[in-house]
Amino acid sequence: MEVSFRTVPNVIMKCRKLTVDQEWLIANHERLNQEHLFVKTWWFAWTGEAHVWLVDPASEFEARAYRAAGCLPLDLGSGAGPAALLDPTVEATMLKMGFQLRSFLKTQVVMQR
Repeated sequence: MEVSFRTVPNVIMKCRKLTVDQEWLIANHERLNQEHLFVKTWWFAWTGEAHVWLVDPASEFEARAYRAAGCLPLDLGSGAGPAALLDPTVEATMLKMGFQLRSFLKTQVVMQR
């Protein structure tokens, strides 16, 4: 068996976040997934709201503005360099989010009894 990988250059992406209600999400979710490179949705059932992130490659204008502000894409090459410094931050955030979710779920169980 032969496996081939295709790579693309490191591209500057733009992200737009929306807060929408459940009805809007149901009506538009499929369309958003067809129109954007990446769509991520967090639905909060207890409020009926969803946070939707729409991610696409930045336009040339947006990429120039990004670079003009002194920003650079993360170096994802061998060794990852500064990008690897994010690992402990991401891990700590994930642990905190998990703890907060477990705490929230425990309060919901207590309230339902």
